Amino acid sequence: MDKVLEIQEKVKHGVLTHSGNFHADDVFSTAILELVFGKIKVTRHFEVPEGYPGLVFDIGRGEFDHHQEEKEYYEDGIPYASFGKLCKVIIPHHYGNEVYKELLPFIKDVDEHDNTGKIQRYGEAHQISILISDFNPNWNSKKDRDEAFLEAKEFAKKILVNKIDKILGELEAQKLLEQTPVENGCLILEQFLPWKDYAKNNNIRAAIYPSMRGGYSIMVTDSDVWKLPEEWMTNKPEGMNFIHTGLFISQFDTKENALEAYKSTV
Repeated sequence: MDKVLEIQEKVKHGVLTHSGNFHADDVFSTAILELVFGKIKVTRHFEVPEGYPGLVFDIGRGEFDHHQEEKEYYEDGIPYASFGKLCKVIIPHHYGNEVYKELLPFIKDVDEHDNTGKIQRYGEAHQISILISDFNPNWNSKKDRDEAFLEAKEFAKKILVNKIDKILGELEAQKLLEQTPVENGCLILEQFLPWKDYAKNNNIRAAIYPSMRGGYSIMVTDSDVWKLPEEWMTNKPEGMNFIHTGLFISQFDTKENALEAYKSTV
């Protein structure tokens, strides 16, 4: 049986993970399962009941546990946790390989924190893992831990929905950007799109796009490489209403005026 279908059949009977304090790993594992397969019954226990028909993870030494001596590792040496093991199967099948590739750094952060307890990675805090951990009731709280787990799971689902939606939007934008005209190293956009990564990868130094202030903006791709002319601070081109002192963005009344001003810098 296909692995995803096998997981889907088991999830129909519920999912089981460990009880006690929960972590981002088991919370996000539950969240991605519910996001893909719909509402599920969650059981938390320290032991797997004999003959349990549902999907077991982060406990029980099974396929989606990661506490065995023989661990599975990413290419950079980070150990898989249950979230990573599940995502490796589910996300490429349900959302596609490109989404999985873009989401992988986030997945690995959760996995690394669960396996090592590290607070820092490459100078950045494992903020999401810490926020999920904060859902655990305090030592002097009377709140039910299973109830707190479900609250954390809903929070995690929102995070995953936002991240996946953003990735899908960026992939769609990539296709549109490939059809967008470029004049003298400047993208000419008829609607705002997340364009900077595309521009950096294609040696494009700026973009002109509709501004939230009205009119059109010119924004540079990388102000360490190229900036708008400093003389624009005192000698404004026709139609310019605003320029940032950092010389990385300006705003014009019309696209035509923005384009003419940009052409003067070439």
